[in-house]
Amino acid sequence: KESKFNQLKKKYSILEDIDGIECCDGWYNLIFRLCGEINGIDNKVKVVQIKQKFGGLRFYIDNGTQDIFDIIEGYEVQSFHTCELCGRYSATQHNFGWTWTLCTKCAMLMKMEGVR
Repeated sequence: KESKFNQLKKKYSILEDIDGIECCDGWYNLIFRLCGEINGIDNKVKVVQIKQKFGGLRFYIDNGTQDIFDIIEGYEVQSFHTCELCGRYSATQHNFGWTWTLCTKCAMLMKMEGVR
C-alpha cells in the first residue's frame, strides 16, 4: 500500500522538493486540504518543510502571497485542536517530554504505553 506522503506528493506538485513529513498521521487530512488550497491558488509555490513543533503543525514554503500565508496560519491553528495521532477534533495539549496535541483516548494510550 502506498504511503500517505507518497499519495500527497503525487497529487500536489508543491511537495516535489521535500522527502517526507515530520508529523503523525492524524494531521494528514489537514495537510491534504491545505495543499489543495495552496495548489488551487498558486501551484508554483514550493513546500520546504512540514513538521510538528510545540504541539502544532508547521508548514514552511519558499514564497507566497499574504493570502497563502493566511491560509497556512488557519490550518496551523486548527492543528492545535486536532489529534496528531488519530485526527479527532477537540484535542488538547499534553506534555510527554515534548508537547503533543492529542484527544483524550490517544493521550490515555500514550500514558499506558509509558511515553514520556
